[in-house]
Amino acid sequence: MKATWCFVAVGLGLVSAVEVAEVNAQAPCPWPAPPQLLADRPSLPDSAMVEIGANTMKLCYSRPSARGRTIFGELVPFGRPWRTGANEPTMLHLSANAIVAGVALNAGTYILLTVPGEDKWQILFNTTTASNPDEMFNALTEVGRGEVPVERTSEYVETLTIRFEQDPSPELVLEWENTRVRVPIDSSS
Repeated sequence: MKATWCFVAVGLGLVSAVEVAEVNAQAPCPWPAPPQLLADRPSLPDSAMVEIGANTMKLCYSRPSARGRTIFGELVPFGRPWRTGANEPTMLHLSANAIVAGVALNAGTYILLTVPGEDKWQILFNTTTASNPDEMFNALTEVGRGEVPVERTSEYVETLTIRFEQDPSPELVLEWENTRVRVPIDSSS
C-alpha cells in the first residue's frame, strides 16, 4: 500500500518533509546526538515497538523523571499542549494506516503532543515542515486529535514510561507520577 504523507525525520538536528512509500518502523530512532552524549542526558531516549497484524508501530521519546517535582497540574500544566516527553519531539511511526485514539492516520510519522487534564487527555497527531528543530513546534500541522480518560496508578511512576499493550485490545499506554492514559489502536483501517 503506497501512501504519500508528510514524514518528519529528526537526524543531525534536521527536520524535513519527504514522500513516504512505507515507514520502516523497525529502524532505530533518529536521535540527533551520538550515543555517549545521549547517555549523559537527564531524560534518556527510549522507544517502544509493537506489531499489530501487518502494521508495525514504533514510538520514539525521551523519559523525564519526576525528581521530587509535582508533574501534572504544575510542571506539566493542565489544559496546555505538552511535548509528551523531553528533548526531541515524541514521534509515532506507522507502517500502515491505523486508527489511534479514534483518529484515522495514514502510514507515516507523526509528532505526538498531548493536552493533559485531570479527568481526560487530548491526544494530538501532527506533522511539520520546519527545517530547524528550534522552529519545529511553531510549524506544526494538526492532522487530528482524540480524547482518552485518565486512570490513577496504584504505584508511583518516577520516570515517564510509554509502552504498547495488546491484551485485551491494542493500546498505547502512558504512565507518569500517579497518572495513566490508555490510547486505543485499531489497525484494521
